[in-house]
Amino acid sequence: MQTRIRRSPAAMPVRIDGRRGPLQGRIDNISRTGARLRHGGEVPKGERLAIRLAGEDVTVTVLWSRGPLAGIRFAGPLAPERLAAIAGGERPELEEGAPQRVPAPGPPSSSCGMCRCSAMI
Repeated sequence: MQTRIRRSPAAMPVRIDGRRGPLQGRIDNISRTGARLRHGGEVPKGERLAIRLAGEDVTVTVLWSRGPLAGIRFAGPLAPERLAAIAGGERPELEEGAPQRVPAPGPPSSSCGMCRCSAMI
């Protein structure tokens, strides 16, 4: 049985290091396995990046990228305590039996109006 992990809102600045040089960005929401990243440059799908998150370097892979937004997956899941610290003390609960999904092409979802963030990372 697959488990979907809820996202927690976050507004955390991050430094992004990739093939195109350093960028400044912000994590908009986060889960144990990934996050939605807002950035001011170009981060193509499939690119591996290093981001500076809560004082630590974390390796991520870009799952999708649309304009200033990107969905990223962490190289390994974050520990619940680390996620709670990053998300401002929130500890997202697991939803048992919910399938993991990735964004699909189509119009923006109603969740934020700017992207397809209702699709889970």
